[in-house]
Amino acid sequence: MDGLLEDKCFAPSYGEFFFAVEAEQEVVNLALAVPTDAATGAVPEELTTLSSGVDDISAAVATEDWETVSATLGTMTTSWKTYQAGDVPPLLAVQMNDALIVLATTVDSQDAPAISQAAFDVGHATLDAQLQFRPPADVDQDRLELWAWQLEVDEAAGDSGLTAVDQVIMEAIRHRTVGADNDWP
Repeated sequence: MDGLLEDKCFAPSYGEFFFAVEAEQEVVNLALAVPTDAATGAVPEELTTLSSGVDDISAAVATEDWETVSATLGTMTTSWKTYQAGDVPPLLAVQMNDALIVLATTVDSQDAPAISQAAFDVGHATLDAQLQFRPPADVDQDRLELWAWQLEVDEAAGDSGLTAVDQVIMEAIRHRTVGADNDWP
């Protein structure tokens, strides 16, 4: 609020967490701490289905194939319900539930830019959930691809402010992955 930028590093390589300083009115939420919350085994099929669904929706929106968009959303929603029946970190469950609700609403509207944005949010939530099962550097590589798509969407909308933000975020992710250990866990 004083116009100055401040770098903060609470827990590098550990993910998101809750941290509150009442006097400063500052709050940060922890959804997942990696490698602390890392799970063994492959990425669950349901999370893979969500990722491929985001890609399928992106392709179908480009051709205005609303039938495929709707069918893919149905598959994604079913996959998430199956996965959510297990042990899902609460904040990640809220993030995905909210993103899927918005995606369902936008699919009904057939508004291509809104569907693209909502699919991006589902993609982001999916990568957050996959972080338990994949090396952070690999997830970050997929985040870069997701943000490249977001950049295309924002450029197509002619929003130079958002494209600048997209580029800054992509650069921050690139910096985070430089020298990352790809052999984790």
